[in-house]
Amino acid sequence: MQILNTVITVLTAVVTVFTAYQIFYLVLGIFSPRAKYAPSQKKHRFAVVICARNEERVIGKLIESIHAQTYDKNKIKIFVCADSCSDGTAKLCREMGCTVYERFNTDKNLARKGYALKWLFEHICVDYDVESFDGFAFFDADNVLAPDWFEKMNDAFATGAGMLTTYRNTKNFDTNFISAAYGIHFYRSSATLHRPRQLLGVSTHIAGTGYVLRSRLLKGGWHFTSLTEDAELTQHMVAAGERVIFCEAAEFFDEQPHNFKVMFRQRLRWAKGKLVIFFKNGWRNLRGILTQKGAAKKWGNYDIFWYNFPGGLYAALLSVISAAAGVAV
Repeated sequence: MQILNTVITVLTAVVTVFTAYQIFYLVLGIFSPRAKYAPSQKKHRFAVVICARNEERVIGKLIESIHAQTYDKNKIKIFVCADSCSDGTAKLCREMGCTVYERFNTDKNLARKGYALKWLFEHICVDYDVESFDGFAFFDADNVLAPDWFEKMNDAFATGAGMLTTYRNTKNFDTNFISAAYGIHFYRSSATLHRPRQLLGVSTHIAGTGYVLRSRLLKGGWHFTSLTEDAELTQHMVAAGERVIFCEAAEFFDEQPHNFKVMFRQRLRWAKGKLVIFFKNGWRNLRGILTQKGAAKKWGNYDIFWYNFPGGLYAALLSVISAAAGVAV
C-alpha cells in the first residue's frame, strides 16, 4: 500500500509539474492588454459557412448583422447548410441572398454538425473553387456579429496565420445565472487562455463558432466529424504545424443555454467529445513535439496536448485505485 501511494503521488506530481505553466498564462492574461493588429490595406475575400436546423427564428439576425458590416459587401459570400429542416430556414436564407444547400439526413449517426459541414464542403468544392476565397468564417445560426467584425478580423487574417478565433460574447447574459455563468466563462477563456497565448506568439484553440480558416486548409474538404469537431480541428491543425491566433477586437455574440438540463447535456457532450479526440489523436501532438521545427510549434503541440488532457478523469482513476487498494488490504 505504501508503494502504491508513492506511485500515485509521483504520477500526480508529474502532471502537476507538466501543467503548472498554465498558472503563468492566467496571471499574464489578466494583467496584460489585448493584442492589436495593424490595419490591413488588403481586403480579403471571405465565405461565411452556417449550418442550421430549424433556425428560422434566429438566423435572420445573423445574416442581417453580416449584411450590416462596415467591410466591403462584395468580399463576403454566405453559404448555408439547411440541415434536415422542417421550417422556413432555407427559404428565408435564400430570400436574404445566401447560397443554400438543403441536406435531408435520416441516419442518426450522421446527425452531427461535423457531418453537415463535411456534406456542405463537398458541394462547395464541386460548385466553387475553394481558393476563390481567401478564408472561410464559421458561425452558428444564433450568432450576431459586431458591425466591424470583418474589419477587425481581416487585420488579423493579414498576418498569414492559418486559423484565427475571435471574441465570443454573450447575447443573453442577464437571462439567469446559467447564461451569466456562460458569459463569465467565455470572458475567462479570452483573458486566461487566448490572450496570453497570443501575446507569447504560440497557438491557441478554436471553440465552436466565430473562427476563420484559410482556404488552403480546406482544399481537400472537411474531415472533422467528432462530437467536438472544433477541438478535433485544432488538434489536427496544430499537429500539422499551423498556428491558431486570437483577434480579441473582432467581437460576436452567442446565445447561451439558460436551462439546467440543456446546459448539462451540452457540457456532457463537450466532455465526452474531448475525451474521445484525446485518446484518438493525442499522439499526433506528442509526435508534433518531436518533429515540428521551431520552438513555438513544438510548444503549441505540448500545450494542446495538456489542454485536452482529461485531468478530471485522471484524478478520479487514481482515487478509485487508491480506495480499491485500501479496501483490498
